[in-house]
Order: sequence, then C-alpha cells, then structure tokens
Amino acid sequence: MGEYKDDNSLPTRVQEGAVQFKEPDINKFAIIANGIACGIFIVGLIFIFLSGAEYNFWGIIASLLVLVPHEFLHAIWMKGDVLMYTNIKRGILFVISTEDCTKGQFIWMSLFPTLIFGFLPLLIFIINPEMSFFAWLGVLSISMGAGDFCNIYFAITQMPKNALTFLSGFHSYWYIPEE
Repeated sequence: MGEYKDDNSLPTRVQEGAVQFKEPDINKFAIIANGIACGIFIVGLIFIFLSGAEYNFWGIIASLLVLVPHEFLHAIWMKGDVLMYTNIKRGILFVISTEDCTKGQFIWMSLFPTLIFGFLPLLIFIINPEMSFFAWLGVLSISMGAGDFCNIYFAITQMPKNALTFLSGFHSYWYIPEE
C-alpha cells in the first residue's frame, strides 16, 4: 500500500463491543520486539557456534531477502483486502486486513512465516549440520519474528474462548460475536 507514516494512514474498522488488545504503543512495541529479537539472536548465535557451523554470508543475505515474502506468507492467511506497509527508517514492514479471524487463525497467521523461513531451515541444519546456510537463515528469521511472537502472546493471554479478532489501524481488537 505504501509507506507507514502514522496510524491515520491505516485502514480502520469500528465494531460494537470490541476490546483493544492491551499492547504498548508502536515505539514501546518496537523496543520490546527488538529486545526479544536480540535475545533470540544471541541464543541462536550460541547454538550456531556450539554446533560447529561455519559463518555463512549467504544465509544472512537470504534472511534479509525473505522479509517481504515473510509478509506475503502472513497475507495468504488473511481474509478480505490485505495491504502492505513499510517504513524503512523505523524498520517497520507489515500487512493489515480488517477482516475477522479466530484466535487459532490469528496465531497460525502470525506464526506461519517464522515456521517456513525460521524453524524449517533450522531443522534442515539440525538434520544436516554441514548446511550452515540454513542455520543462519533459520536463526535470523526466527529472531525477525519477534513482533509476531508478541502478537501471539497478546492473543493467547487476552482473547476469550470463541472471540474473533481483527486489525484496525495499528492495533488488534477482539470481540465475542452474537450467536
């Protein structure tokens, strides 16, 4: 869709009875997510070096090249119109749709790209330790999923059973649909 400048540039939705996730503002969220990403990266580096894997420049480059495909993997699980926003200066890249999804769908949509670009390559490396490319791609991709892990945590800890969630602006909301 374009460059993310502020919440006013994002699509919004109003839903009667919806409750906004208790989540930090975008600046604090970025600090938390980047802190988690650094922690995951440090643990991953320790794993890589203890496993004897060699440094692999192409694994690092590949992890950067999958940033946009990572967002496309989120998008394929979203309903309705899905829009992508970026803000390179702030290190922000995300997709948004204002359509409903269940807690399980939201968790799956949030986790799917990290499974494909993070955990799967890491598993390939564990099976074949000579393939250090996959160790670097996996560790870096998992650490880049830190913001998604935060969203999964919010959904698990805040959404009641049978609730639906949707995005509006830069925030997530949940509500219990009428039967």
